[in-house]
Amino acid sequence: MGALGVLALVLSGALVTNTMSALVAQQIDQIGMMKAIGADARLIRRIYNQTVLAYGLLGLAVGAPLASRLGYRLAGLPGGESQLRPLPAAALPGWRWA
Repeated sequence: MGALGVLALVLSGALVTNTMSALVAQQIDQIGMMKAIGADARLIRRIYNQTVLAYGLLGLAVGAPLASRLGYRLAGLPGGESQLRPLPAAALPGWRWA
């Protein structure tokens, strides 16, 4: 994974953490109400983990097709084709021919 991929992974993790922190901060009253009627911390944590999973799956369902389309469009731009051409046989190392 390149540096850009690592940066995207770190930033997306920070975004998810920030979003969930804001969600929990907004719902302090509901969490208090759930605790008052007998919900334990494990149940509350499970509810919010399921929310994170749902957001992640929704983001994947929307983002993967869009990224695929964008990739195909970018590959069709000038200069994009040169990166997608296969290497000539002479460029392969000799040990692969043995």
